[in-house]
Amino acid sequence: MAHGWEYVLKTAKDTLVADHPNMENASAFGHLAASIGQKSLFLPQMYVTKQGFGPVNVLFWHDRTRYDRPLYLLTSLEYGPQAETYYRKRYHIETFFGDIKSRGFHIHKTRIEEPQTLFNLLIVASLAFIICILFEFDARTSAQLGKFCRKDRIDSLSVFQIGLRAVRFYVRHAMNLSFQFSKNFP
Repeated sequence: MAHGWEYVLKTAKDTLVADHPNMENASAFGHLAASIGQKSLFLPQMYVTKQGFGPVNVLFWHDRTRYDRPLYLLTSLEYGPQAETYYRKRYHIETFFGDIKSRGFHIHKTRIEEPQTLFNLLIVASLAFIICILFEFDARTSAQLGKFCRKDRIDSLSVFQIGLRAVRFYVRHAMNLSFQFSKNFP
């Protein structure tokens, strides 16, 4: 990729797939994959959607031990098993992206299109995420806890949510924020 980013993302089974950008003889991904009767099918240099976006590698993958339904993936990776491995990692980082997007910092509303600017924003958001996690360690035992978080609902909140609420409370009330990184973290 031009910016060095690699991706694996899920698409719908009715996404059109063809081997040419004019989408001649396009077929729905689900129809194409269902006809093979295999666990996976990797097709390099394909084009997708009515607009002929691509080239992109497409991967049909149905690991019946992990997923009830097949997955239809688009990827920049050149090797199907590597795309499968990357996609499995998605579930480990899903919570993180939810926290920096809709449940926390709302970076999805920025409308940033410049890749370097987005990259920089993600670094800042990641550091802010770490600060919120650090704040949770103190917030859970803080005498102030009841002022920014209902104690009867604390078990239903993520570590990040408790820390974020603590940071917002401290900032809103102009309280001193002080913490220190150490090799004996936390």
